[in-house]
Amino acid sequence: MKPDFDIPIETNVRRDVDRLAADELQLHYLLVDASGRQTVTKGRLLALPMIDLNQYRCRAVFDWIEFKVTLGRELYAVHVGNSLNGAINEPKLGKAYVYGPNLERHHSGNTFRIRMFDPSSRRMNAALQHLRWKYGSRTASLRLGHKITGVEISIDFYPIPTHAETDDGMLLLRAQASELLRKHFRLDPSFRTRGDFDHFDEMPRYRDDVGTKKMVSAPPGLIPENLKEFPKALLGADRVKMHRKPPLDSTVYVGAKTVKSVQRPILFRLQDKVADQRGVGDDNFIALELRDRRSRIEICLLDVPDYDTMKDFGIQTMDDLTNKDWGKLRKKFFNFQFPTLAMEDDGTANGDELEIFKRTGVIGLDLHHRSVIEKTRANWDRQNGHRPRKMRENGHCRAFSELNQKITRAMEKLGASL
Repeated sequence: MKPDFDIPIETNVRRDVDRLAADELQLHYLLVDASGRQTVTKGRLLALPMIDLNQYRCRAVFDWIEFKVTLGRELYAVHVGNSLNGAINEPKLGKAYVYGPNLERHHSGNTFRIRMFDPSSRRMNAALQHLRWKYGSRTASLRLGHKITGVEISIDFYPIPTHAETDDGMLLLRAQASELLRKHFRLDPSFRTRGDFDHFDEMPRYRDDVGTKKMVSAPPGLIPENLKEFPKALLGADRVKMHRKPPLDSTVYVGAKTVKSVQRPILFRLQDKVADQRGVGDDNFIALELRDRRSRIEICLLDVPDYDTMKDFGIQTMDDLTNKDWGKLRKKFFNFQFPTLAMEDDGTANGDELEIFKRTGVIGLDLHHRSVIEKTRANWDRQNGHRPRKMRENGHCRAFSELNQKITRAMEKLGASL
């Protein structure tokens, strides 16, 4: 079947996929009538990617788990870290990194946050037992008292070799999945309504070898008086030229570690993963074998001052991590949707909306729709008739059910993976 439009998959820095022909390195789409029971999609076109998700294996993993402990005496974080890594060291697995209670480096005291890479129940229990034996009361319970203060969860899509058939087929499938995740990821509305992601520095951006760029930028010049209180992320979202497409070799971020030196609780990353970085601040990247290269989206959840993130999700101890029904949190963390595009009189898709989706995906298109409506509301006066209503949280999108269900099934195994 011939596609209705294509999205080229582009790189800024030479990458393994660049050996494929440019007309092959694309994500193809069909446009179908989106009319149905939903009024908000009536008279719009639904953009459907031409991709077979059965060609991929989906896996959910904990990249790291962070926990807080209070030890029996004051110590330097570096000494705790050296002792702990000596006890749990496994050459092919990540280390533990020790910080102060607010993630301070070079901390001294008796309360620490310990971030363990490549975690498992066995390694976590061994760490807690070592800390109890070394620095706590030896007559205390088997495991030292602890509180989970953060996790990083990754969802990985691996091309299945038998479906790819050739090495070039593996490269193409991975590149298409990486582009697919970027184009269809959408932030759960509850994060916005709760007050997270309300700062422009938390909105979508990407980082590559050149630097960090906003995916949707605010226009230059003075802000009109009636838009002074307007969210910065919406100021330029109605203009196509303010949307910037991230190259495949970049990492896409939604959220932030800090905003104006204030720690933030939630951060998303999307990347085309072809190399592995071992630990925090380690610049030693190891190229992955072809079969291990994958498309990834990950979420980092952290307790921060004045916000107990992990408690909010019902997680306090190691047992909570293993017993949690992670599948039920899929929609909150990893929400993917199809875009719908305005239909012109001749039945084709609106050119601006199509171009915005090609550049910044569902996130950018949703910001575009909200920008248009909110600017119309801001400029409204009574002579113009009825004031437009605010846009509903789900906007003009439709659930990408097949992709969401595949991720749910992977997340249901997350607790048992420990």
